[in-house]
Amino acid sequence: MVTIKEIASQLGVSMTTVSNVIHGKTSEVSPATIAMVQKALKESGYVPNMGARNLAQNQSKIIGVVMKERKGRYTNLLCDPFYGELVGAIEKIVRTKDYYLMMNISDNMQDTLKNAATWNVDGVIMVSLDYEDVLELRKSYKKPMVLIDCYNCPEDAPEINITLDEQKGAFDVTEYLIRSGHSRLAYFAYGTEGIAGERYKGCVRALKEYGLPWDQESFPVISIGEMGLEGAMEAVCFGRDAYTAVICGSDYYAARLINYMEDHGIRVPDDLSVTGFDDNEYARLVRPHLTTVRQSVTEKGMRAVRILLDLMNGRTYEEHNIRLPFKMVVRDSVRVLR
Repeated sequence: MVTIKEIASQLGVSMTTVSNVIHGKTSEVSPATIAMVQKALKESGYVPNMGARNLAQNQSKIIGVVMKERKGRYTNLLCDPFYGELVGAIEKIVRTKDYYLMMNISDNMQDTLKNAATWNVDGVIMVSLDYEDVLELRKSYKKPMVLIDCYNCPEDAPEINITLDEQKGAFDVTEYLIRSGHSRLAYFAYGTEGIAGERYKGCVRALKEYGLPWDQESFPVISIGEMGLEGAMEAVCFGRDAYTAVICGSDYYAARLINYMEDHGIRVPDDLSVTGFDDNEYARLVRPHLTTVRQSVTEKGMRAVRILLDLMNGRTYEEHNIRLPFKMVVRDSVRVLR
């Protein structure tokens, strides 16, 4: 492979001049020399050393993504289409901006916190972390960061948090069920913390507003975190006479539940109505097609990258709590009772 020294010798210029053109430091190089050096680099097929170039620019050209995986929730976090689509959207725009992606997925935040000080990244996107984890990471990591779906993030937090109004989305799907004649509902999710907790609060708010009971007996929470997925799905089937509709905390869980019920002779929506949240690929693949709440996961990832790049370039934002829009999508998984 041709070297800077060989190109400099061929053109009769100094190695410093060639190096400056490669690294974009051309304020003291004439336009004619720049063009001559660039032409020689192209014709010779010169490939710059990325590490040296980034060192010269005081950049790593790497953007980090930190994701928190709850123990026992998934065998692989990215098997959930929400996270798969989000990472795919982030990677695509990062690549188009000539950056590279570094991922850290862990169910042990202590390991993440311990290693944060060694990260050689220009900025970080943090997904579904508790704000307490963000504060701990801030002690070790000082460069720009953007949060996605940090639901206990204070309104006056200095970090930018990209989310949507989860409570309002869950309120709308609960209201739709109530208006469809369903007054006996159940909530099927990993638990009532984090994202699932925000959606649970929205369900409860709708029940209260319509004067319906919302205690554990009247609106049972069927917790995947406590029972395991198979156990929770079995519990739904066992207790189905107590409710006419199940609100699922995500499309992933809704699709798993519908398939399980189909295998056990329970028809959706004739025997039991089911709703989801996200409107990902599963909502359109499962039969019957899923009534759900649509959010743009791709837009969430792309917005996070754009904002992070702005922060890395010194731009400031007045708005720190960015809520993206959503909409109800009515399909075939809910039976209208009146």
